[in-house]
Amino acid sequence: MKSKEVFTEDENKLYETVNKHPDSSIYGLADRMDWSTGKTSHVLDRLEEKNLVESELTVEGGRSKRKFKPVPWQKITEKEKIKV
Repeated sequence: MKSKEVFTEDENKLYETVNKHPDSSIYGLADRMDWSTGKTSHVLDRLEEKNLVESELTVEGGRSKRKFKPVPWQKITEKEKIKV
């Protein structure tokens, strides 16, 4: 029997926010969540490890930023097919 992955309340909340505001930076998401950038970064890292969000490094005004967006459901289901 395959075990189900468990998501924390913070992961669920942040995932919903990323879905509502794709291409947001850590700073933008932290501001929306009223969290520190450290906490936001940590939860985003866990969501990336679970293949639920992906990031892209961009340069704006000479500064690099990571922008986050949800992984399309097609990619998620493809990965699940491969695991089975």
